Amino acid sequence: MNRNKVKIEIWGDNTGFSPYIDTFKSIKDERTKDRIIKRNRFFEKLEFGQLTRSRDQMEKVKVRGLKELWELKYLITPPFRAVCFIWNDKLVLLMLMAGSGSDGFLTRFVNNKASTIRRMIESWKNNNNKK
Repeated sequence: MNRNKVKIEIWGDNTGFSPYIDTFKSIKDERTKDRIIKRNRFFEKLEFGQLTRSRDQMEKVKVRGLKELWELKYLITPPFRAVCFIWNDKLVLLMLMAGSGSDGFLTRFVNNKASTIRRMIESWKNNNNKK
């Protein structure tokens, strides 16, 4: 069991573009933004084992070819989800999605963006190769 504390990093490309931040900025309600920030701070107080063990907070995304992908659940109203992966003891947030992810919405969202997500993961690994 990984006893390291969760350290969140947000994916960004060489130009500074980040789908996660782009979606975050588009949220009009400041209270919702504040709740997302507070949840991220809460997640960083946990150990990876605590976070990944609780399906209420984090769950593997079941999409072919993206085995390392996780869904980080912001249990707030309105609900949000972050698509992320774990790399070198960091939780890397790729994209932020509004909604509960139910009825296959998250799976469709990830399937529609699968090639982009793969490129994002590979670029992160190439740029953060140090252990």
